[in-house]
Amino acid sequence: MKSERFEMRLDTGTANRVDIWRDKQPDGPSRAEAFRRLVDVGLAVVNPDEIYPTSSEKLMLSMLCEVLKQQKKRTEIDPDFVQAVISGGHYWALGWQYGGLFHNHVDTPANVRLVADILTMWSDIEFAIEYLTEEEQAELKSCDKIFSTQFMGFDGNEETDYFCIAQLMTNEMGRFQSLKDDKRDFNSHWPTLDTHTALLRKYTFAKPKLTGRRLTLEELQTILSTDG
Repeated sequence: MKSERFEMRLDTGTANRVDIWRDKQPDGPSRAEAFRRLVDVGLAVVNPDEIYPTSSEKLMLSMLCEVLKQQKKRTEIDPDFVQAVISGGHYWALGWQYGGLFHNHVDTPANVRLVADILTMWSDIEFAIEYLTEEEQAELKSCDKIFSTQFMGFDGNEETDYFCIAQLMTNEMGRFQSLKDDKRDFNSHWPTLDTHTALLRKYTFAKPKLTGRRLTLEELQTILSTDG
């Protein structure tokens, strides 16, 4: 890769910090190489969307590509494409080609907790409804302003974070299996989060009293009502 020479002046303290850092590196890089690596690290932090693999990472990626090619199995990652990107320095192309891998989204603990609480609530609700008599189930379903008698999921377009968390918890982690069936994909196709949250507030009051028993018909009617 073509390089450009330029002069940079640093205070003694900063230069010493760089020297201390490079002395700790196993390959003992020169001061110039140490600065290049630290610039790459800094750019990766301030520009998280951009990809700047180090020399050792390039080598490892190339070796992994060779291993993948030897397997002769079709995968979503094209090893020839990745090697072309590395050899040409076209790292932007990885984000374009594999957008599902290169993103900055991280589930927040608050969203994860909320989805878990909502799924727990609906597990208790559906479990309790299953044990109602036919007459009680009919009475529950005939009530005015009942949101639903089974978990409808989240809107896959407007509530994507919550929808994906619920999918991961049930499909990949094996949790809340009682809510899964072939007819439900957890995509409500319309916003439901606000209603789930409103029901959850009412369920929270009943939950401490559920030790050793199921929700009663009256409690289900209260929780599932869209009033209040």
